[in-house]
Amino acid sequence: MLRALILALLAPALSAGGASARPEGGAEEAYVAVEDDDLVVSVMLDTGEVTARIAVPKGPRHVAVGPDRRLVLVSSPSAGRVTAIDSFRHRKIGSFGGMGSPRGIEIVGRYAYVADAERGEIVVLDLDLEAWRIVGRVRVGGRPHDVAVGRVGFVAHEQAEGLTMLDVSRPAAPRVLGTLRTGGAALSIAARPKSARAFVTYRHSGAVAAVDWRRTGIRWKRAVGASLHDLTYAYSGQLWVTDSVSGKVLSLRTSDGRVLRRLHRCPGARGVHFGPG
Repeated sequence: MLRALILALLAPALSAGGASARPEGGAEEAYVAVEDDDLVVSVMLDTGEVTARIAVPKGPRHVAVGPDRRLVLVSSPSAGRVTAIDSFRHRKIGSFGGMGSPRGIEIVGRYAYVADAERGEIVVLDLDLEAWRIVGRVRVGGRPHDVAVGRVGFVAHEQAEGLTMLDVSRPAAPRVLGTLRTGGAALSIAARPKSARAFVTYRHSGAVAAVDWRRTGIRWKRAVGASLHDLTYAYSGQLWVTDSVSGKVLSLRTSDGRVLRRLHRCPGARGVHFGPG
């Protein structure tokens, strides 16, 4: 049962209507976290062929892709671990423990930020193969479940409204800056790279909003679906969001949230993540 679908490296297929080449050649792949079967499945986007089934710790939930597209990180909240996968070779290359319930992941250069819901922390992983360890933790409280990084870091919480903002000028040692109001409990966050703006969906809501840490508030808020779940900022400059109730994936204009494109027949659509390029 594919209860949790987390798609990685989808930018070429969604924005250009087809698959593009990977850095080493060949068609683009999606990585799907199959929560009930404790697997990450690799799927070719042009043919739908399953090319690999990679066993990971119990209950994989969130997926993030490194800037070179080779490294894929998968969080398993119930196992308290984050697994690293080599996407070119379709094999595990390591894992990180020392976390209570890791959820959302954001890769920032050689580091990754992981939201640990159980311990109320953002955990900093050093992805350099010579280090490969936890190098920092910052207390944010309120059961964090998602994290995104633009010019600053943004953290969404299960038990608090608003986003916690992080100073990420020293990536290995982020620190709390304050709280950014969102007008409700944020479910998912996406940040525009190197900007002050982030985008959020809300729990049990069809609305999406843009927030700006410089102006400490909401830039725009728009209802676009029935029950929005995940969202991501594409390198093409569009915002993509999943609607788990209507079974649609929507492309939105980032300036005001207007719908540019609808992909239908996506039942249970939940997570979407775009790789670089």
